Amino acid sequence: MRRIVPVLLAMVMLAGLKEYAFATFGSVSKSTVTASVSFSGAGVVSVSIDLRNLDNSTTGLMTWNTSSITPGSTLWQSATAYILLHSTITAATGGIQIYTDNKAGDASPAYTGTGNPAGLVAVEATTVAPLSMCWRVVDVSTTALTIVQTGDTLYASEIGSGYPCFFWMKDAQTTGASAFVNGEDYVTIKESARGMHHAESTWATGVVSPDYIYIGANFASVVTPRTYKTSTLRIEAFTE
Repeated sequence: MRRIVPVLLAMVMLAGLKEYAFATFGSVSKSTVTASVSFSGAGVVSVSIDLRNLDNSTTGLMTWNTSSITPGSTLWQSATAYILLHSTITAATGGIQIYTDNKAGDASPAYTGTGNPAGLVAVEATTVAPLSMCWRVVDVSTTALTIVQTGDTLYASEIGSGYPCFFWMKDAQTTGASAFVNGEDYVTIKESARGMHHAESTWATGVVSPDYIYIGANFASVVTPRTYKTSTLRIEAFTE
């Protein structure tokens, strides 16, 4: 049984996935807020978040530095802000997951195309494929990340090409061979049993909160002038 608490973030840019958890998913309650929320039950999964600039100052918006992006040419770039995640997980089957929800009723803009809805949606052209996004969680903060793609693997160049530490962002309505599944490994940031998911199939136990979540996007298909946005990036606490 799951209790689900999503956290809503706003994100604006101006200008191989087969790890599954096979437990049965059952939503007990669901709410969307713009700050933080916690709950308790059989054990505890509590979550609170802050949005921080890379200099650690607080901000209300996650964005990208457009001066460092050449539309149609620049590939992966990290956002200029990160998510500071405070969490407590004592429920034996508790965890925290991340995904976009770009077809949800509260999505503005909502993706109206037929492809994978994950990523940054074009406000002026909501049927166009969103800009692909990725996420990474670590136990220390950093002021700069260089996201590199080799084949289907995403990694940060400061730690070498053999460490697939970024995950492709999924959406709640991602379908097909890599369809979204609540509680699957690929979208799980942390869980009670295995700890923090800091690289594909690589978990670390004993990591003490807070955690630092970094977000990237691929700007190879950017069209200007245009605004790209996801208002429904969910950080979701759950029990199973």
